[in-house]
Amino acid sequence: MKSRRTRDILFAMKNTIQNAELKEEVEQFSLQLTQRPLEFSLCGFMTLDYSLVQGFLQQVTTYLILLIHYKIGVQK
Repeated sequence: MKSRRTRDILFAMKNTIQNAELKEEVEQFSLQLTQRPLEFSLCGFMTLDYSLVQGFLQQVTTYLILLIHYKIGVQK
């Protein structure tokens, strides 16, 4: 899961940060990713998490690209 990978990167990066305030923010964010991943249940039917949101955004982007190409082709 990408949140775990992000958390691992943040933990590794935390040791190289000199600014104490920024270091605290990075630590708090990485803890939040660990303890509270984004996940919603839709009345028990399915789980809405990062992977579903990512897939949805990919489909919308693909659809928009196809529409743009179609519109350019029609205008010529």
